[in-house]
Amino acid sequence: MSCCCGVDEGEATTVIIASAPNVTQEEDPPMAEPDMKASAGLKDAAQEAKTEVKTEVKTEVKMEVKEVKEKAPESSNPYTINVSKAAAGGKLGAGLETLLTDFCVIRRVDAGGALAKENVQIGDRVIKVDGEAKKASALAKMIADNETLELTLHRPERKEVVLEKKGKRAGFKVDKSMDTHGLVIQDLLDGVAKDMPAGTFLANDRIIAVDGKADTAAGLLTAISKNDKVTLTLLRY
Repeated sequence: MSCCCGVDEGEATTVIIASAPNVTQEEDPPMAEPDMKASAGLKDAAQEAKTEVKTEVKTEVKMEVKEVKEKAPESSNPYTINVSKAAAGGKLGAGLETLLTDFCVIRRVDAGGALAKENVQIGDRVIKVDGEAKKASALAKMIADNETLELTLHRPERKEVVLEKKGKRAGFKVDKSMDTHGLVIQDLLDGVAKDMPAGTFLANDRIIAVDGKADTAAGLLTAISKNDKVTLTLLRY
């Protein structure tokens, strides 16, 4: 990281240079005694100018580094936050999905809530509460019962994939009856999705939008079925 402090040390140097008096050369000119006080004053001024330059540069660098450290996490996984419900009106300000076994998925984040203040996003999953990894239902109970919480979360990778069926079926094995955040891909069957390059779709990927529109699991599956070419927004953990 670079820091441009706007300090011209060259200009600081010119401030401390004093021009000598214009003396005409004569035979045996009288020797002038050096003005020790003036010389000392110039040295002190030079030292003070250098000190001010160093101090200003050092201070500005520290402030910029501090600002970077205070930013909310964007992509580091997993990440840990400490939240207080009391500071947000006694509420966590989020909706949790507990349908899958080992984690809770954030399916709603309320503006002004405790999680919104920590930059938690929809689709992040809670994997530990107060340092403990438990089943989803137990994690949700700990979150509900405690006023202050240490939450360890994992943010999924987000990607978009264009699926063009050309008259074939998509080939996703899903359970549209599950009220999950998005449509969870359980497996790939014979179809276009399976024919795409390896790794395009994986088990447990979540389709959260079709052509930019979010919907229920059943609604997303309907949109995929009735359109020949769709852009799918996926979350991958």
